[in-house]
Amino acid sequence: MKKVNLVTKEQKKDIKQELNWISTAEIQTIYNGLLTKANSMLSNKQIFNAPTMMEFLLLSFLGGVSGIAPRRSLDYALLKVKNYDAKKDNYYKAGKFYFNIYKTAKNYGLQVIDVPKDLNIILKRWIKLNNNDYMLYSTNGNPLTSPQITRILNKVFGKNVSTSLLRHIYLTDVYKNMPALSKMEELAAQMSHSVGQALEYVKH
Repeated sequence: MKKVNLVTKEQKKDIKQELNWISTAEIQTIYNGLLTKANSMLSNKQIFNAPTMMEFLLLSFLGGVSGIAPRRSLDYALLKVKNYDAKKDNYYKAGKFYFNIYKTAKNYGLQVIDVPKDLNIILKRWIKLNNNDYMLYSTNGNPLTSPQITRILNKVFGKNVSTSLLRHIYLTDVYKNMPALSKMEELAAQMSHSVGQALEYVKH
């Protein structure tokens, strides 16, 4: 069995990270506000707003406060809800995310992530209203690109908060009390990298 080296050099925030760092509590507050808006829109189609729904979904998937460990943004940008190839595409089905396409897929193969129950209820309602093959899409109907996702996150937070920074924030918060190795391995798998790589994301 491969051993995991848990002794790493302390990682300091760089200047950009220091300027744009946001606490998990702040992310949670913003997420709660978007959650309220999403539920309201899904209940009243007359006030439905797709861009706001994109903000909610991105924070659900990437913010680390909905019960899902944040993966890389393109994993979700490629996520389909209809007309997918189960062996080639990333897709959502019956309360689970299936990832075939992601940066480290050659190492880990197909990954399946359970969607938290409360979020899954919202996703099912969203998919019924969504005529697009993709879970996330831009105003022209095309899948969101990585730069578009970054712009949306910047708008939501009012700062230059990228997907990478959200992963740093999430792991720094989760690892501050150094969880059990089994938990660290579980989180690393959900984020599609190794425990060693995860520890490098932790900032002080």
